[in-house]
Amino acid sequence: MEEEPIISDIYYEIQNRRFKKDGIKLGGGSYGEVTLRTDGVTNKKVAVKQFNLGDQSLMGRDFDGYPLEILREIKVLRELDHSNIVKVVDFYFHRNLLYMVMEYHPSDLEKEIRNGRLKTDPMRVCRYLKMILEGVRVLHMNFLLHRDLKPANILISEDDVLKITDFGSVRPFGSECDQFTKGVITPSYRPPEIWFGAIIYGPAVDVWSIGCIFAEMARGEILFAGNDSQILESIY
Repeated sequence: MEEEPIISDIYYEIQNRRFKKDGIKLGGGSYGEVTLRTDGVTNKKVAVKQFNLGDQSLMGRDFDGYPLEILREIKVLRELDHSNIVKVVDFYFHRNLLYMVMEYHPSDLEKEIRNGRLKTDPMRVCRYLKMILEGVRVLHMNFLLHRDLKPANILISEDDVLKITDFGSVRPFGSECDQFTKGVITPSYRPPEIWFGAIIYGPAVDVWSIGCIFAEMARGEILFAGNDSQILESIY
């Protein structure tokens, strides 16, 4: 006698047919991978981020069996609606996998800086900076720290609008008792207090990262590059 499919399996089949694979891998990491798909309802391209809920590196940081990093990212993207923050279209589960469907944008700020054209257009640099500030302002107004702002985590839409993405490191702030993990934020965009092991900090850590991004847009190259020692020497 065949087992009846559970509701999550049925929903997975429905959503898997809706979001059809294009066969293009956009990225990946320890969490899983990001693939390009087509939304069968809107006919628009979407990016589907797949999380492996059985990832051993996420064990011990869970809520009701689900990793906190993933739950935080979903919560932020579901609750915040702003033109400079990437939107989540849907999410669904299948066995030990979670699929998060997000709007797709073909480029990012890192690529735009590397092609060399941005540093010759100061008005565009200022417009980009304003959009980054607007997106981060919404995060901070909702008492959230991004903690990994960098050009690779800022997408660019076809109509040249910046979208902040990758909220896996986001944390709420506001309580005097808040203590955070050390060593967060990509080294080239990491503020001094994080370098020296601070576990109590606030919005200033994101503001430092924005300053590094602004300088990179204007210069066309990373402000603080190299290994850890070289970065610290450059800062001081």
